Amino acid sequence: DEDSRNLVSPERVAEPSAATFGVGHVNGAAYFDGLAPGVVLPDDPKLKSQDFSVETWIKRESTTRASQSEPANGAIFAGGINSYGLAMDVNGALYFSVVGQQNLASSAIVTDLAWHHVAMTKSGATVRIYLDGSLGGTLDVGNLQLDLSTPFAIGSLSATWSNGYNYSFWGGIDELSVYDRPLTSEEVFRIWARGAAGKCREGLALSLEVPPEVVEGTSFDYNLTVTNPGTNAVSGVVVTNPVPAGFQVTSTQASVGTATVIAGEPG
Repeated sequence: DEDSRNLVSPERVAEPSAATFGVGHVNGAAYFDGLAPGVVLPDDPKLKSQDFSVETWIKRESTTRASQSEPANGAIFAGGINSYGLAMDVNGALYFSVVGQQNLASSAIVTDLAWHHVAMTKSGATVRIYLDGSLGGTLDVGNLQLDLSTPFAIGSLSATWSNGYNYSFWGGIDELSVYDRPLTSEEVFRIWARGAAGKCREGLALSLEVPPEVVEGTSFDYNLTVTNPGTNAVSGVVVTNPVPAGFQVTSTQASVGTATVIAGEPG
């Protein structure tokens, strides 16, 4: 939010960088001038998956260019030659790039200077691009095998080409996340729907269903449901259920996973 450190580690990403930091859609954001290289990320095994997702909030600085360099396309997140990138063309259309080889355009187009949520997922031969929670294009990439040996960068290619091209993005990038799996359409929608509240990474919620009336001395069923609307898997969850005096738990049954109920005093 205020510098180029990532959420997983306090280690700073590679310098130098053209990024400056200011007000974003979710707290602070990184801003790129569309000329200089972006933020190059340290090597990480999670960036080596052939199936992946990239999602972020972006804000254009111009409605006629995505970069101040030539060509005027801007890379939001990209690797090196034969790797992949999520990028925007001069008209604001989002596209999947096999860097240095081919660009596959979508119908998702950003035409204004507001903040928008963009996402790209790859699952086998299928790449999907989303804009503001809605699918904007499904692309068939066949048996494509990406070269993931090079670093990745936010806001440009990870290395400037010999002809001077770096595809530096002109605008703001906020809350960029990379996943080593394809997010579902529902997950993408939920991230967008949270808006300025940001991602709920461990968004556990507990709900309780009980009968409106219970006859004394009779048994009844009630349901404790734990849901995880966040984007991260959570394990080892234990539900602690205070049991009022005079009641006892006779059995538990989990519809998914395991259920652990610890009977205790009410309070």
